[in-house]
Amino acid sequence: MSARGLHAEVGARRVGGRTLAGLVAVAQCAVAGCASAASPAAYDGGVQQPPLVGTEWQLTSYQDPGAESPVGVQTDSTLAFDGKGRFSARACNYIGGSAQVDADTITFGEVVSTAMACTGELGVLNAKVAATLRDSATWSIRADLLTLTAADGHVLTYRVRPST
Repeated sequence: MSARGLHAEVGARRVGGRTLAGLVAVAQCAVAGCASAASPAAYDGGVQQPPLVGTEWQLTSYQDPGAESPVGVQTDSTLAFDGKGRFSARACNYIGGSAQVDADTITFGEVVSTAMACTGELGVLNAKVAATLRDSATWSIRADLLTLTAADGHVLTYRVRPST
C-alpha cells in the first residue's frame, strides 16, 4: 500500500504536529523498505499540499488540447480517490472505476458511467471529464490545486471542495 493510500485510510489526525499517517508510513518504510514510497501529501516549496487520495476535489476549469487558456466552471463537478484503487467523479453523470495512482501518473482501468442526457455546461463538463479520466493522466498538486493532464492534452484543474 502506498503512503498516499495509507493517509486516506488512517485519516489526518494530528499527533505532535505531524499526521499519524506520516508516522505510520515512516514505520512501514522502516520495516518493509521504502525505495519508492510517496509521501502522504505533496510538498510545494516546503508547504504541505492536500493529499490526492481521501480529498474531495471540485472542478474549477478545463482546457482542451491546443487551447490557449482554460475555461472556468460554474457547475459543481467533483472527483475523489478512495485509496483502495477506485475513483468517483460527478459531472452530469456519475463516472467511476478503477485507478492505479503512482507518483505522478494515474492509470484508469475499467470505467463505468450513468447515461443521462446532458445539455449546456453539464453536457460539456461530462464530455471533458470522461475524456480525461480514461487511459492515463499525469497529476500534480501545486498551490492547493490538482491538475490532471491526459495523454491527448485534455486538462482538468480541481481545488479542494469546501465543506458543505
